[in-house]
Amino acid sequence: MCKDYLKTLPKVIGLDVVDLALWAKKNAKSLPGGVRLTEEGESEAVGVESESMMAQDSLVSKVEEEDMEALLGTYVIGIDEAEAFSERLKRELGALEAANVHAILESEALVEEVVDSLDEAAGRVEDMENWLNVFNVKLKHMRDDIESIEAQNNMLEMQAKNNKKLLEELDTLLESLYIPPQCIRVLGSGSLDEAAMPNTLEAVGWLVDAVKRLEPPQLDQNYVNMRAVREKKSELDSLKNSFVRRATDFIRTFVSSTVEAAAKSQRGPPDHRELHRRWSAYSQLIQCLKELDPNVLDNIRRTYIHSVNMLLRREAREFSTDLRASARVSAKTSTAPPFLEQGGSTLPPAADSQAASDACAKMLRAFLPLISEEGLFFQQFLCFAPAVDEDEEPLSDEDAAALAAAAEQLFDGIQEDFVAMVEWVYKVDPLRCITLVGQTEAWQQQQQQLQLQHGADAGGCGAVITRKLLLELETRIRQNFFRYVEEANGQIERYDRGVKQAGVLSYVPRFAAMAVRMEGLITNSCRDLVDQAYNKLVSTMFSTLDRIAQIDPKHCDVLLLENHAAFQNSTYDLAGTIPTLRLFYQQSSETYETACTRYIDSVIFGNFDKLFDYLQKIKNLLLTIETEEIPFQIGFSKADLRKVLKSQLTGVDRSLNSMFNKMRKNLTSGDLLPSLWLKCQESFMERYEELEAVVAKCYANEAISPSSREMRDAFNSIVA
Repeated sequence: MCKDYLKTLPKVIGLDVVDLALWAKKNAKSLPGGVRLTEEGESEAVGVESESMMAQDSLVSKVEEEDMEALLGTYVIGIDEAEAFSERLKRELGALEAANVHAILESEALVEEVVDSLDEAAGRVEDMENWLNVFNVKLKHMRDDIESIEAQNNMLEMQAKNNKKLLEELDTLLESLYIPPQCIRVLGSGSLDEAAMPNTLEAVGWLVDAVKRLEPPQLDQNYVNMRAVREKKSELDSLKNSFVRRATDFIRTFVSSTVEAAAKSQRGPPDHRELHRRWSAYSQLIQCLKELDPNVLDNIRRTYIHSVNMLLRREAREFSTDLRASARVSAKTSTAPPFLEQGGSTLPPAADSQAASDACAKMLRAFLPLISEEGLFFQQFLCFAPAVDEDEEPLSDEDAAALAAAAEQLFDGIQEDFVAMVEWVYKVDPLRCITLVGQTEAWQQQQQQLQLQHGADAGGCGAVITRKLLLELETRIRQNFFRYVEEANGQIERYDRGVKQAGVLSYVPRFAAMAVRMEGLITNSCRDLVDQAYNKLVSTMFSTLDRIAQIDPKHCDVLLLENHAAFQNSTYDLAGTIPTLRLFYQQSSETYETACTRYIDSVIFGNFDKLFDYLQKIKNLLLTIETEEIPFQIGFSKADLRKVLKSQLTGVDRSLNSMFNKMRKNLTSGDLLPSLWLKCQESFMERYEELEAVVAKCYANEAISPSSREMRDAFNSIVA
C-alpha cells in the first residue's frame, strides 16, 4: 500500500527483517481446502508436497523460531495497528533527538577545549609549513649549487682524461714519426753484404712497420692530413724508394754474378746447394721488399729466371755431352741398323748399349732432383709461397697462374738436352727404349708416391715441371720405339725373296733374337710396350709368310713348316712365360701341323697314289654293298687287286728311298728331316695297315706283300 500510494516503501525503526518475517508468519491465514490465491485472485490448490517444500525453505530452523517467539513475547509491539505503531515510532525518534541535544549541551566545555586545541594545532601546522617552505627554498639553491659543482667536476675529469689520452696519442704519433738515425744510415748507404744482413734486416723491419703505422687502418683517419704526418710520410717514402731501388739492384747483380761464377767453376753433376745457401741469406730481405713495394719482385724474378735458366741449360748441355763422351760408343753403333737390311742382324755391342742407357739414367738422376729442388727454392725465395712459420692462405688462382708461367720460363729449353740424349740412345740401340721407358716410369712412380704422401702441391712448381718432363720424355721414347717397330714391320711386309731360295726367312731368327733382348731389357711396367711390338711384328711375319707361300703352291707347305718350326724352336722358352707369344706359338703350331700333313700326303701320294686311291674306292663301296660283293665289282676283282699291288709295291725300297730323298732335297734344314720322316712313316703305316685289313676282309686268301711289319722295317732301315 505504501508503494502504491506513497511511492515509497515503509521505514520501520526498531525492527529488523527477521522480526517482520516472524510477525508475518504468525499472522498469516491459510485458505481453506489448501487453496491459495494467485496474482489474478484465483484460488489454487496446494498439496502436501508444496507445504513440505515451504517448510524446507524457511529462513530459520524450528528451534531458532521458538527462541525468537519467546524473545518477542517479552515485548508488546502492537504492530497490528499501523497508526499507533507510527505514532510510537515518532515519539521514540523525538526522544532520541532530545537526548542527543541534551548530551551535546552537557559536553560544551569539552567541545570548546577540543576546538581550541584544534586551532592551536592549525597554527603550528601553518608555522611548520612556513618553515618547510623556507627550508625548501634553501635546499633548492643548495641542489643547484651541487649540480653546478658536479657538472664542473665532470668537465674537469673529462678534460683530464682527454688530455691524458691526447698525450698518449701524441706520444704514439711522435714515436711513429720518429726516424732513428741508425736506420737512416743503414737504409740510405749501409752495406748489403751477407755479414751486415742482420743490421739491414732490423732496419728494414723497422721501415716496414713505420710505413704501416702511417697508413690506415693503423693510423687514424683524422691524422692522415696533418702536416707533420704528411712530411714524415714523404720522408719515409723517399727513404723507402731509395732503399728498394738500391736493394733490388744489389740482389739482381748478386744473383747474376753468383750464377756466372758457378757456371765457370762447376764440373761434373750439377749442384746448386751452395748457390741456394748464399741466396737464402737474402730471402727475408726479399720478403721485406715485397711488403714495401710488390712491383719490384717482377724485376728480381726476371733476372733470377734468366740467370738460372742459362745455368741449367748450360749444365744440361755440358753434362749430356760429357756423358756421351764417357760412354765411348763405337762409331759403327752411332746409327741404329735397319731390321732386315745389310747389317740389320748385327746387334750393337752389349757394352755400348748398356753404356748408352746408363748415361741416360745418370742424366735423369742428376737433373730430376735438381729441377724439383730448384723449383721449390724459386717458389719460396721469390715469395710465391708463404713462409713456413706464417699462417697464410694458399696461393690464389692469379698467383698460381703467375707461378706456373714463371716456372715454365725458368726451365724452358732444358728438355732439349734430355730429348737429345734419348735420341742418341735410340741411335745406339733402338731396343734400349724399353729400358728408358722403365726408367721414366720409375721416376713417375716416385712423383706419384710423393703426391700421395704430401698432397698434390708436394714439391712445388719444380715437381710439376719434373712430371711434365718425364711425361714428355716417355712419350718421345715410346714414339721412337714404335718408329723402330714400324720400320721393322715395313721391312717384313716388303720381304719378297723367291720361294725356292727362301728356306727359313731371315726375319724369323732375327725376331727371336730381338725378343730375347727385349725380354732382358724389360723393367717395371714396360710389358704393354713390348707386347704391342710382339702383336704387330708376329702378325706381320705370319701374314707375309702366307703371302710368300702362296706364290708357289708346290713348295708352300715346305716353306710354311720350315718357318713355323724355326719360329717355335726359337721362341719355345719365351712362349712358356709370355702370354702374348704363347698365343702366337699355339697359332704357329697349328699351322705347322697343317702344313706337315699336307706335305706328307703329297710325298706319299707322289709314289703310292694308285695304291691308296684303290683303298679309298673300296672304302666308298663298303658304304653301299657287303664285303663279299667287292670282288665281283668291275675293276675290283682279285686280278685287279694283284695288278695294283704289283705296280705299287714292286721295288718298294726304291720308292721309300725316293720319298726320303725328296724330303731331304726339299728341306733346307736337316734338323727337321728325322721328325718329318717319322711323321711320314706313321701316316703311311696307318694307311697301309688299313689297306691290309680291308684286303683281308674283302678278298679271301689274298695277302699283301710286303706285310705291314716288313714295311715298317723298310722305313726304319732308311732312317738308319
